[in-house]
Amino acid sequence: MTKAWLGAFLIGTELLLLLLMGAWMLRTFSPGVHALTFSVVESPAASVAPSTELATSLLRARDGERQLRAQLAALQDVLAKKSADCPALPADRWNRKELDLLTGCWLLGHEVAAVRGNPGEPGREENCTTRTGRICFDGRGGGQREQIMDCPISGRAICKAPISVKFNDDGMLETAQPRVACDRPMVFWLPYSLKCDRRDDATAICHSNGFPGFPPRDYEFRREP
Repeated sequence: MTKAWLGAFLIGTELLLLLLMGAWMLRTFSPGVHALTFSVVESPAASVAPSTELATSLLRARDGERQLRAQLAALQDVLAKKSADCPALPADRWNRKELDLLTGCWLLGHEVAAVRGNPGEPGREENCTTRTGRICFDGRGGGQREQIMDCPISGRAICKAPISVKFNDDGMLETAQPRVACDRPMVFWLPYSLKCDRRDDATAICHSNGFPGFPPRDYEFRREP
């Protein structure tokens, strides 16, 4: 019994030592737990409004734009007044027969009543309106004449014809145009000529040739606004 007890005591002692050694090793080699601390710093929100400098520049730009618009309006008024004071048909240039005097567009006559069709044909019974004519010059002896006729049944017809222009020896301005087809079927513009005599600084009177059923007419010739 004494030997058995002594053996058990020794075995128990060894187990106790092993337990103590294991505990010491676990404490020595166990990983440490480190607490991580996050520091959040709130940055100021981006401003959606323009900076003071940018706002000042914008105000200056807008003020400059208003000033430029005002200057433009004033210059346009001055130009309009000077254009009104400047004669459209100065006598000296007309007498020198300067074709470039005519460069641009002019109006011929005023709205008048008209009829559609050739003399003696039933289609001539439709009453129409001939609008104010328009004639444009290139300043080199050429140009284009335009005439619009509105009819209640057949509708609108637009006729455009090339023209040649010159000053005659007697000081009259003369234009000539060929027969042309208008923009509607079976509508034609007869070959016309105009002879224009200067009346004043703003206007001339143009006399057209005539045809059977289409008597000669006089047109007031003036600069297009």
